[in-house]
Amino acid sequence: MSIRTHLITLQKWWLFALLFLIPLSLQYLIKTPVAISTLNILSLGFIFLGVLNALTGGVPIRPVQHRSYVWVILLLLGALAYALLFTHPLRNAVGLWTSRLSQPLLVGYFAYQLLANRVITLSEPIRALFYSLVPLLILGGMQLTGFLPYADTDRVTASYFFPNTFARYVGIVLLISLPWILFSIRQYKRLHLGLWILGVLLLLSSKSYGGTVAFFGGLTALLFALPN
Repeated sequence: MSIRTHLITLQKWWLFALLFLIPLSLQYLIKTPVAISTLNILSLGFIFLGVLNALTGGVPIRPVQHRSYVWVILLLLGALAYALLFTHPLRNAVGLWTSRLSQPLLVGYFAYQLLANRVITLSEPIRALFYSLVPLLILGGMQLTGFLPYADTDRVTASYFFPNTFARYVGIVLLISLPWILFSIRQYKRLHLGLWILGVLLLLSSKSYGGTVAFFGGLTALLFALPN
């Protein structure tokens, strides 16, 4: 295997690791002026591999097909640039710009390049996100049984500190993964549906009313959109 092939394979599996470790990479090592965390390091590594593969021609840059996506991204950048004018102190804007917008956009862009060049299929990153529920189920179960302390009284948060943020993440993963389970999984479908139901129970254990309402609202809209 050539170095180019190794780099492509490394970027592919780096993306899966990045997605799987999202809920377990939340503690900051340094908070100011730029927030540095395990997740930031993983995302920067993936972006670096994306640039390297683009320069070597292993994963050539392909234009985004839908112009509406480009306009949405430009509007988000413009909105954040406007918000920076009112950020105090201004040095906090560096972390806001690099950690909360630029990095996710670049990760998404290079993940799109992997998809456009058929290095990965759409179901593979969805699978990585779905399996990230497994460590959360373990940690949440340990909180429920008293092996781990609660970050908030009687509200399961797993590796998160805020139960509402935890519920939002679990809800998003559940909504993304349900169509994949129903229409892409052939073997072990019942096992995946069982894990999905446990994920719903995990979300409910957070006692996040906003997160729960948002999830069931999204689930209702999703069920109407799914084919019969």
